[in-house]
Amino acid sequence: MGKLALYRHYRSADFSELVGQDYVSQALENAIKAGSISHAYLFTGPRGVGKTSAARILARRVNDLKEATDHPDIIEIDAASNNGVEEIRELREKVHVAPNYSKYKVYIIDEVHMLSTAAFNALLKTLEEPPSHVIFVLATTEPHKLPQTIISRTQHFPFQPISPQAVTKHLRKIADLEKIKIDDEALELITELGEGSMRDSISLLDQVGTNSTKKITVQAVESLVGLAETKDINKLLNSVEAGDSQEVIRLYDGMINSGVSPQILIKQLLITLRSELRDRLAKNEPFDTLSSLLESLSRLPNNLTHIEFALEVLLLKNTNANNDSATKQQPSKTQADTEEGGGGSSKEEKKEAKQAAKKIKKTSESKDNSKTSVQNQAQMPEPTAKAKKSSNKEAADKTDTSKSKSLDNQTWLKALSIIKAKNQSLYSLLANTDAMLDDEKCKVEVKFQFHYKRLIEPSNYELITKALKQATGSNVELEVIVGASSLKSRREKSQKIDEPVIKDEEDLDAIAQVTSILGGEAV
Repeated sequence: MGKLALYRHYRSADFSELVGQDYVSQALENAIKAGSISHAYLFTGPRGVGKTSAARILARRVNDLKEATDHPDIIEIDAASNNGVEEIRELREKVHVAPNYSKYKVYIIDEVHMLSTAAFNALLKTLEEPPSHVIFVLATTEPHKLPQTIISRTQHFPFQPISPQAVTKHLRKIADLEKIKIDDEALELITELGEGSMRDSISLLDQVGTNSTKKITVQAVESLVGLAETKDINKLLNSVEAGDSQEVIRLYDGMINSGVSPQILIKQLLITLRSELRDRLAKNEPFDTLSSLLESLSRLPNNLTHIEFALEVLLLKNTNANNDSATKQQPSKTQADTEEGGGGSSKEEKKEAKQAAKKIKKTSESKDNSKTSVQNQAQMPEPTAKAKKSSNKEAADKTDTSKSKSLDNQTWLKALSIIKAKNQSLYSLLANTDAMLDDEKCKVEVKFQFHYKRLIEPSNYELITKALKQATGSNVELEVIVGASSLKSRREKSQKIDEPVIKDEEDLDAIAQVTSILGGEAV
């Protein structure tokens, strides 16, 4: 028989061994001791946090089984492959048969959200009136896909994501028991790659521990798991932010050709981006490009057929967007600078020279108008004291407004950091919107209707409002509006080339949602 995988060998055998689930462990332990056993439980939470392990522990504890072995009265069903109504009807017939060797017959249905609608309807009757000797334990990573009628007939226990510190500590314990020599930094990298899943993290430790006889370092983990080197990831992100398309292509091709899978590369980029954004937010440094890239990567499906091509397009889209932005902000050459180039200037340089000449002429005309205005003012009678007072007040108001804008920007960034800690997805959306904040109102402008609908959802609206209150120290009214400029420009463009006009913003929103996955643009 082959070596038992570490994640199976170190699977939790009791509630006290569940890592990071103290509330669930204590609640279930107390229920068993008090003899208060429910007929149906629902365990929800991210993958690899102990839902199935807890279900097995519960099944053994209610039946006073000491060993973690297979038992005929503990039946596990994978709803991903047994999701039809026929399978559930067969289950309904078997539940009436009394257990063979124990007090309870326990049915553990994993990934229960995969059941069909007809299967849910068939299961509902059994959940409402189960035999006294039957206990159901439903487990899922996507509780929002369950009918409310199912949820309402269970005791719901939400499992929390395991903190990185707790995962790393548990990995260190296993490494010491297995005599695996590994650096703390390498364990932290494995924890990041596991993304909160204890099972995935232990599997990675097993992989690197089996393939190494020396002390395992960060570089060894990167090599054994097929990761891109950290320095190359940083170079790639710097090139995207700098708008250097050629360097982005060179680095990306080098990573893919060296054997790094697009899925692994996406995971590494997300880890690095999250860390970098936190640092920049703390330092109040610009992060628009990286924030946009993080949002795009987060929405990129891992099971996409052409994931390699899609990732390349997405990186180049963000690179070119930043390059265009930098070009617009770059000042034009002066006429004197252009003339120094002589007759050998390119067409682009000549074009810039003409634009610069027009700008200088316009500036000159503006100065002449200013002189004329000054002369006219000299001929006008001296303003009254009341007029002077009004003028001074307006100037003071402008000064106050200027100071207020600087303060408002800091306040908005503070509110964003509060939102980011509670809802990363909502933060990513808000970080790319236009926000105007004064003492009484915060006006947020979005481009699309589906963004508007998302922001005014009660839970999101309340979170933003609370963050604003915490950042400002007072109640601030939130107003969300949809900018009309994007839709207007598309209408004008379509009219010029005699194409059908998109009349409904909902149509534009649907197109935007589809094209945004690959960074496309609806035209």
